[in-house]
Amino acid sequence: MSVRLFHRGSRCVLVLRRVEEDMREHRWLAVHVKPHPWDHIFATALQSLDLPGAAGVELHWTGRSYSTTIDLRLTQGSLRKRQLIASALLKAARYQVL
Repeated sequence: MSVRLFHRGSRCVLVLRRVEEDMREHRWLAVHVKPHPWDHIFATALQSLDLPGAAGVELHWTGRSYSTTIDLRLTQGSLRKRQLIASALLKAARYQVL
């Protein structure tokens, strides 16, 4: 039996801020050597979630030399739905294969 601590090809995305009471605002920090195509990563993830026109999901990212700050704001849906969308997008940012 073997346990893998790091997924091969994964990106280092850290949670910087999350508003716990309503799960509406999230800020993540992606540390990288080369920039990643975040528009493709998130578009594919939102398409697989089958959200009509990405209703209530606002994503913005600001790239720098060795990091990217990703801001997510969820304006619609129940608390549970916002939790699921945020965790799915965070998982896509970390593990989605390009």
